[in-house]
Amino acid sequence: LDDETDPKDMLKILIKENLWLGVLFMFLNAFVVAATTEEICKYFGFWMMEHPDLLTPQEDGAVEEVEIGRSRRSLNSKGVATTIAMVITAVGFSCCENLKYVFSSADIETEIGTLIARSMFPVHALAAAIQSIGVCRRDLEGDKSVQLGRIIIPAVILHGCFDFFLMVSPILSIVNHADDITTDDDVSKEAEARYNMYVEVCQRYGAINDDVWQPTEDGSDAAAGQQMSQTDVIITTTAFGLSILSVVVGTIYYIVQSSRQTKRLHSLDMARAEGSTLGLVV
Repeated sequence: LDDETDPKDMLKILIKENLWLGVLFMFLNAFVVAATTEEICKYFGFWMMEHPDLLTPQEDGAVEEVEIGRSRRSLNSKGVATTIAMVITAVGFSCCENLKYVFSSADIETEIGTLIARSMFPVHALAAAIQSIGVCRRDLEGDKSVQLGRIIIPAVILHGCFDFFLMVSPILSIVNHADDITTDDDVSKEAEARYNMYVEVCQRYGAINDDVWQPTEDGSDAAAGQQMSQTDVIITTTAFGLSILSVVVGTIYYIVQSSRQTKRLHSLDMARAEGSTLGLVV
């Protein structure tokens, strides 16, 4: 760059050469601002709940001593209760978040579209279910090495990837259109493009005389240039596909980890039952 460089050309160069800044910003926004903050909020939202199904082993033992004759619940049953409680907390959080985004729009069509789009993938509920694996491992399996970090990190990775792929898409599109930064001539062509759009709509409904009102050639070229390019379509489709893939991978991860944990909890239940039987025999 030199002193004689046009400001618009300078802006184009800065956008193209500093793509990594935009990507880094969206990465931090997705993984730190959104994912980490929201997953911690959901964890402590669950932590503040009080319910007999969510008692600690010490509290649960005290209740069982008081309630004589009550059958002891299995660890798997308590694990299911923990997962349900965490998912319910996440759904409540998601509902509040969705309402904020939906009612920030001005028209009903955008509000309905936003609601449908945000309801298609239950990322919050899935992330909470993944968190419940760590909570059950700490509270039911007795693995004290599992603390807050190990509980939320898998959920943060899922949540962050889902958000990041969607957030980085506009950045890539901006770089793709860096050369389209308008000049004074472009502004006049844009006005002609809007004129052509109105003329074509009126012609479609027979509201004007076609012999008098005709689209201009310059405006037609500008309107064609404003259409989404093939590269934009590829960027948007790829980003959306990667977000869906992150949900699929997260679902598979939860199913595998949940199945393994179910077997471990069943083994602990069997060991506890054998210990109780031996105690009665003695």
